Amino acid sequence: MADKALMLNIGCGMRQIEDWFNLDDLPYPGLDLVHDLMDTPWPLTDECAVRAMAHHAIGRVVRARYGLLRFMNEVHRLLRPGGEFLIVAPYGMNQAFLQDPTFCTPVTEATFYHFDPEHKSGLWQRYQPKPWRIAHLAWDVVSILEVTLVRR
Repeated sequence: MADKALMLNIGCGMRQIEDWFNLDDLPYPGLDLVHDLMDTPWPLTDECAVRAMAHHAIGRVVRARYGLLRFMNEVHRLLRPGGEFLIVAPYGMNQAFLQDPTFCTPVTEATFYHFDPEHKSGLWQRYQPKPWRIAHLAWDVVSILEVTLVRR
């Protein structure tokens, strides 16, 4: 695994992708790794991946004890410099977020300003997590948010 650059499908559930490393904290058939995503570090080597994706998974990250910061720092550890992290999630507190009994962390566009030290908001200064660059950010307040972050 150390020689092959992975593409991580984080919190994939039944949406596993062929040729990606599929991981979730529930034991779905066919996963490459079952591991509690809040239990860091994950049993993967530093900088083992070139791309990561969390499709409707980040809303399930427990907010307590800086959970989202810890989760993002863990993905940062696993990606190589320049690696991309694509996140798709329900926007904020919309109906898609509210109806799902597993969602506990709403996200908006401003959530990701906290991870980019060069964003004009200056929000990165508050917690100073591992640094990302926002490469793409789009949202619809009644639908979803999509963001692509690049590991600095």
